[in-house]
Amino acid sequence: MAGDREPLLRVEPAHLRQGLLAVELPGRFQLIPGPPPLLLDVAHNPQAAAELVANLDAMPVAGRTLAVLGMLADKDSAQVTAIVDRRIDHWYLGGLAVE
Repeated sequence: MAGDREPLLRVEPAHLRQGLLAVELPGRFQLIPGPPPLLLDVAHNPQAAAELVANLDAMPVAGRTLAVLGMLADKDSAQVTAIVDRRIDHWYLGGLAVE
């Protein structure tokens, strides 16, 4: 029976835990220090946009907050921008060349 087969790869819980702790997701609230500091986030849905706003609220900065935005047509860009808009001083909109 298929359910009685040994797994092809055994992963110990400690190794799984260690791997999850080391995971990095570039572009998900990725802070790049410097003058000015850059924050990269691919918040492309309303839930992610709300989380981005909560994170921005938790780390206020002096000066203006600028955003660069490019979204695919299948995303709800109006709702995402409405959620984040109160935290953005100026928007830069970019197109995406997707085939």
